[in-house]
Amino acid sequence: MAAALARRQGISGQYGTGRAPRRGLCGPGCQAAPRRGGRGLNAADETAGRGLRSIFLATGITVFGPLPAFLLGGLAVLIREELQFSEARLGIAVAVFFALAAIGAAPAGHLADRVGARRVLRLGLAAAVLALVTMTVAGTWAQLTVALALAGAGHATLQVGSNLLLASDVPARIQGLAFGIKQSAIPLATLTAGMAVPLVGTQWGWRWAYGGAAVIAALVLMMQGRLRSKSGRAGPRRRAPAPPAPFTRRQLLALAVAVAFGAGAANAFGAFLVEYAVHTGMSAGVAGTLLTTVSALGLGARVVIGWLSDLRPSIDLVTVAGLLTAGGAAFAAFPLAGSGSPALWVAASVAFVGGWGWPGLMTYIVARANSDAPATATGVAQAGVFAGAVAGPLLFGLAVSAVSYQLAWIGAAASQLVGAVLIVAVRQSHRRAVPAGE
Repeated sequence: MAAALARRQGISGQYGTGRAPRRGLCGPGCQAAPRRGGRGLNAADETAGRGLRSIFLATGITVFGPLPAFLLGGLAVLIREELQFSEARLGIAVAVFFALAAIGAAPAGHLADRVGARRVLRLGLAAAVLALVTMTVAGTWAQLTVALALAGAGHATLQVGSNLLLASDVPARIQGLAFGIKQSAIPLATLTAGMAVPLVGTQWGWRWAYGGAAVIAALVLMMQGRLRSKSGRAGPRRRAPAPPAPFTRRQLLALAVAVAFGAGAANAFGAFLVEYAVHTGMSAGVAGTLLTTVSALGLGARVVIGWLSDLRPSIDLVTVAGLLTAGGAAFAAFPLAGSGSPALWVAASVAFVGGWGWPGLMTYIVARANSDAPATATGVAQAGVFAGAVAGPLLFGLAVSAVSYQLAWIGAAASQLVGAVLIVAVRQSHRRAVPAGE
């Protein structure tokens, strides 16, 4: 068994008849094999250093995935004024972005497991650079939408590539934290887009904001080749001491449907919170402060939830369902909360922490279980997240236009609760599928 493992990991013949060192799990005092230069290095130190570099790389690169769409949202007033298109076309362009991300997530995951994380990350980042450049020089709504379609495919590619990088290079004992930090790149991109409006957009014009982002992304693309990663092609992954059974294809598809319900409501919440707060009588400035506050809470929640999952390996999909349930309860409370009452702030905080704090944990659970092909598995699951991002804001907006905000919030609450129930069903199916001896 040890010999087979040694051959599989490419360990030299000296270990062929002995015990192969376990990569990244070397205990205190255990020495790694010498480097090619002849210097010895503690395996734990080497693994920790590589893991930190991978977390930095995955988080930094992932920010550029959603940035083209988030910049469009922040700079929409300036862009629509110059290119002359309606709010409806703005919504269509953003929907195209998430639709291409949903379509491309699973194929990108399969590609990542075949060719390795570094190549796929370069591909996704190159797509983001090209999309940002195209949006910088776009002269029509159609050109803008084509660029967003390319950006959506790049976003999906960066997501699954970074998932593979973390699953391959980060020690198992901190992978939950790593995925939480990586998923915090999404609200970080939102904050970046928000800062670009007053600092660049209103001062120099929206094209400078996109052009500056393109330059930074291109520099990161050039630097990415210098950051070494040992993920390479898909191979044996670090596993927790008692790895769970992998999710089947059917279970992953069911999970994608479940998270689509959860993500749909969460994306609608993010898109309409400020407008709803203003609708109830809150000033625009205070409403913006509300969004900034709950966004920061959501960013922190993703990191803390990931950290807790490392401390308690028993945390599983039931926790994801619990977070969605809390988010659903918060959405249901919105119609009862007045604009000036603390209840609205509390409801918004719980909605962001619970209703939108689970993606990192969900991704980590799937990658941990399907450690032989983490990019493929997380690609299927995240396709549901992207699909929800398309449908949720659209249906929420239709409900507001046709009936009222009250009905829309009740629908969002129901959507998160349906997602929670479906996730529990997936978890039960997964547990029943585990053989008795495992």
